[in-house]
Amino acid sequence: MNGYKALLASLGHLGQIGEAARYRGLLASREPDFSIERFVKTYPFRRDADRQRYAEGLRLAGVRESEAAPARTSTGFKPVES
Repeated sequence: MNGYKALLASLGHLGQIGEAARYRGLLASREPDFSIERFVKTYPFRRDADRQRYAEGLRLAGVRESEAAPARTSTGFKPVES
């Protein structure tokens, strides 16, 4: 499943949201409790900046933020810059 996570993060950064939808579904069917929140807490990265960049790719790909939050399904999702 880790390969899907890297692919999703990459697709998110590339803006390939439609393509990411397929892999979000595959990941959700095999690891239903996966969320960005869980990822950030458990994945070992040496640099926090790398962890945050990876998480942002997942976010852009529409992966759900937390276990309580549904995944984004809109193919036109673009996050608002803060």
